[in-house]
Amino acid sequence: MVFMYILSWVALILQVVFVTISIVAGLYYIAELVEEYTTAARKVLAYFTICLWMVPFALFVSLSANDNVLPTTINDRHVDQDVVSNYFSRSKKQGLLSLFNYLKESVMPERTLHVADKNV
Repeated sequence: MVFMYILSWVALILQVVFVTISIVAGLYYIAELVEEYTTAARKVLAYFTICLWMVPFALFVSLSANDNVLPTTINDRHVDQDVVSNYFSRSKKQGLLSLFNYLKESVMPERTLHVADKNV
């Protein structure tokens, strides 16, 4: 039984050594390719940077940013209402949609169409 215990530790150490050597060899091979094909390596690096790092990071940031606009609190004056009714009964809306509506009205006021203008 002691022999199997020692053998398992030796096997574990050998696996760690071989995995380390294979990672080093792979990184050395990639370094040689980058040195030889610099322009192609820059394009590949730009692709990996944008598509595999920035896009998922922006997705997670946008998902966590939307947590702040969810209706999660109730005002003291509307204690008898539930969270959703309180959210829709508020007169001032907050969030990204209200920011875009404000920017649309302030930057391009001639493009907004009001209900009174439809009858003209």
